Amino acid sequence: MPFETEHGIMFWDYASRVPKLNLLFNDVMARDAALVSSLLLGDEKWKGMFEGLQSLVDVGGGTGTMTRAIAKSFPEMSCVVFDLPHVVAGFQGNDDENLKYVGGNMFEAIPPCDAILLKRLSYKIILIKKEKKVIIAQLSSRGVGRYCRYVLVRC
Repeated sequence: MPFETEHGIMFWDYASRVPKLNLLFNDVMARDAALVSSLLLGDEKWKGMFEGLQSLVDVGGGTGTMTRAIAKSFPEMSCVVFDLPHVVAGFQGNDDENLKYVGGNMFEAIPPCDAILLKRLSYKIILIKKEKKVIIAQLSSRGVGRYCRYVLVRC
């Protein structure tokens, strides 16, 4: 980890101590999430990957931009934005009460749910479903590129 080598501390710990950096980083991630969620939820074919879920936890969900869009599209689904406490501090859910923010450490525990959502900067959406299926959507600037389903051997 180059950042840790240079600064003697993990980036996430550093950001928790430097509010300006934390805000800047969260803003960049929120803009990225807005683009990705508009591509993903704007197409019925890809939106279907969320259908039938009762609950979803967006692990590392930041400010909740993507999760808010999912909660709005699926009002019957209970959605949780799960990130480090300093990231979700001060955020509140929506009026429909199907969105909430929870602070914690994904390496210690993740709130129970039907599916876990992971988003990467490489425009890859990973949805891990309770029934041991993984759905990966690879996005490009022209929309969603690939859609693959895998069965997990171990969860």
